[in-house]
Amino acid sequence: MKLWPFSRKEPETKSLAEPSPELHALFGALQTAAGMTVTPARAMQVPAVTACVRAISEATGTLPVKVFRRLEGGGKEAAPDHPAYKLVHDSANPWTGAGKLREQLTQDALLYGHGVAWVNRVNGEVRELIRIDPQSVRVELNDRTSEPEFHVSDATAKRIYSWRDIVYIPAPALDGVHGQAPITTGREAIALALALQDTAARFFKNGAQPSGVVTVPEQLSPEAQKRLAQAWREAHGGENSRGTAVLEGGATWAPVTMTNVDSQFEQQRAAQNIEICRIFRVPPTFAQDYGRATWANSYSANLQFLQHCLMPWLRAWEDAFKRVLIPDDERDEYLVEFVTDALLKVDPTAKFEAYSKAIAARIFNPNEVRALENMPPYEGGDAFENPNTSSAPAAAPQT
Repeated sequence: MKLWPFSRKEPETKSLAEPSPELHALFGALQTAAGMTVTPARAMQVPAVTACVRAISEATGTLPVKVFRRLEGGGKEAAPDHPAYKLVHDSANPWTGAGKLREQLTQDALLYGHGVAWVNRVNGEVRELIRIDPQSVRVELNDRTSEPEFHVSDATAKRIYSWRDIVYIPAPALDGVHGQAPITTGREAIALALALQDTAARFFKNGAQPSGVVTVPEQLSPEAQKRLAQAWREAHGGENSRGTAVLEGGATWAPVTMTNVDSQFEQQRAAQNIEICRIFRVPPTFAQDYGRATWANSYSANLQFLQHCLMPWLRAWEDAFKRVLIPDDERDEYLVEFVTDALLKVDPTAKFEAYSKAIAARIFNPNEVRALENMPPYEGGDAFENPNTSSAPAAAPQT
């Protein structure tokens, strides 16, 4: 039996030309069946993705947020004297507005799976909320307490933060902790949209018309065929498409007609736009697709957007603010809420006419209506009275 020389396995050369799926994931790139690599930057090149990300993040950033004080007997009023009020309503830090921070962190969650901000405290009082690059954050559960810890790595150091020191906005999470970005769960649909988009770009680059056939009376050598094809592309491709073709030597041109698949190409792209809207739960009209709009007015459209898309993000923000900005002993008195009135604006005349009818029918009392408008109650406003009659009202119905 031959023992020497031992056979030695050839060294395996690693290359970035065809990286493994694990290497793709390390850099935030996701491989897909369509052959396209989906990264946050690449995904944002799809107009439907950009529209959905902006619709959610910009709405989150532009809706006002206030700290409210609960009042005895019901209702609430704004509490601008609370230390957290300026952080959520005015400025998160000296160089970032409160709304801009919410917009950026929501965008981070949509693209990277979570938005993260550090809570800077001085003598126990929160002074600043500062964004952290989401790619530098790893969330782990403490082995002893099962509480989440935030491991942050940057160019200078590695730090571990408690959940008390972090504003954490996760995307929907399968395990309740690690958010999964919509571009991750919907990467196949986004990759197909990218493939269709790239195909359309190449289509127009090559003359915006399917290829045709140039027929010559004599057989051409391979070199002559290449020269003819190159000359045709230079003369009639790209910016020179639709120009007049001059053929010599008895050559003739026969265009290839568009197939049914080609004619349905735009329909395929439109279908992918709807698929992407489904991934983000954004009504297509908010991605500028009005082909299926069925609402009679903007109020109905905005209400659907608020209830079925935006509300989970607003609740995530309210919960995050409550965790780090409202001490435990103050939570019975103070709360943080978005003011969604700006999104649900209706005709003021119609709104107050509806309020008047509700008060007259004793469905609401004046203070309940004021609570709907985020206004404090007034003395005597709890009575169920019909202001249009002078007779003493009957007792309010029990519900």
